[in-house]
Amino acid sequence: VWVQINQTPSVICLTYSAVSVNCSSDGGAPVLAPNDQNWFVRTAPADVTFGSSPQFSFNALGQPSAGLVLTMYRNGSISIGQIRVEAETGYVH
Repeated sequence: VWVQINQTPSVICLTYSAVSVNCSSDGGAPVLAPNDQNWFVRTAPADVTFGSSPQFSFNALGQPSAGLVLTMYRNGSISIGQIRVEAETGYVH
């Protein structure tokens, strides 16, 4: 599963193959959200932004292609938290 995180707008989307920039296309292989069976694309609240735009994937064992730390900001400058993906285990916290 590929994860694309886009800074502007603050969007996260999931696909089964490498995705296009800015989550503008599902690349023909969208991951469907279980609640509505539509492409899994989520937008952060208007005042929340991401500090970078990483793209990474998880293999069949749940291991990510890279570990990362994604910082989230409110109003563009106030750090409000981080999302961490551990390199070996794929643990997200």
